[in-house]
Amino acid sequence: MIWAEKEVPSLELCKRLKELGFPQSSGGWYWRVDEYKKWLSFYTDSEYKHRIPNEIFIKAPTCREMIEWISKVEPYHIISYKSITPKRLAKELICLAKNRRVKFKEVKDEKETNC
Repeated sequence: MIWAEKEVPSLELCKRLKELGFPQSSGGWYWRVDEYKKWLSFYTDSEYKHRIPNEIFIKAPTCREMIEWISKVEPYHIISYKSITPKRLAKELICLAKNRRVKFKEVKDEKETNC
């Protein structure tokens, strides 16, 4: 396990966030998936636009990014440092999106996606 896997959710949770409309156009960590394997890669905005053919890219938000989304709708939500895990934060964000408390928007003229 690389250190980034301690900071971002699993591929399965990231797929669910993507289905719910989590923005996929910014730079940062992405799961790269091809027909043979999956791995984590870091991309800047310019690199992300030049995707490698035949690969799927799924945004892997960091704990900090997920906390920012959660705090927009739960400003007084207390998160203990001991309980912060990418899995827990992703599940909480998924729950908020499913209950329509969080509405993800794509940036730069991409259409709004609500769950």
